[in-house]
Amino acid sequence: MTFVLDESGRVERKIVEEHYRSRYGGSWLLEELTGVRAGATASSAEAPTASAGIVSARASLDSSHYFAYQRLGLHVELTIAPGWHIYGPAVPPGYTGLQIDAKSDPLGITLGTPRWPKTRPFRVEGLGEQFPVYELMLGVTVPVDFIINRGSGPVRLDILLRFQACSEKECLAPTSLALTLIVPEAPVP
Repeated sequence: MTFVLDESGRVERKIVEEHYRSRYGGSWLLEELTGVRAGATASSAEAPTASAGIVSARASLDSSHYFAYQRLGLHVELTIAPGWHIYGPAVPPGYTGLQIDAKSDPLGITLGTPRWPKTRPFRVEGLGEQFPVYELMLGVTVPVDFIINRGSGPVRLDILLRFQACSEKECLAPTSLALTLIVPEAPVP
C-alpha cells in the first residue's frame, strides 16, 4: 500500500496494490498523482520508430530498467498523416479501433487499462453512424506491471498496435505496427 501525504503530513490518499510485492515506479507514481507525464529522459527505455505509411509510432517506458514486481508507464505516441484519421478504441462492430497489446520474454508483464486521449466525432456522408477518431498526433499511456522474479535478466517487450486508417473518401484495411523494447533488470541496490 502506498500512502500519499499532504503538506501537513496527513494521509490524503491510499493506493492499494493487488499483490504485496507490486509497487509503482517513481515516474509512474508521480504521473498517477499529478496527471502530468515527466516526458522521455535519458533514463527512459525507447523503441525505434515504426511506420505503416500513413501512421508511425514510437514507444517508451518511463524508466531505463525495471525492478521485479514494479509498475512502469508505457508511453505510445502515434503520428497520422494529414487528411487521414484512425478510429478510437470504442467503435461500432465491423470497424477496427485502436488497440494496444504486449507480450514479454520472459513471460510476466501485464498491461493495465490505457489512458486514451479524447477523440473527435467523425461522420461519413450516407452513414447514420458517428465514429470517434484521432488525427495528426496522439499519446496513450498504459501501466505495465513487471510480475517477473528477481534475477530474470533483460525483458524483451513486444508491443503490437492495431488500427484502421481512413480519409474522407477511403478506408484502408486494418493493419498493425510492432515495436520492441529491451528493458534491462535494475542492479541490486
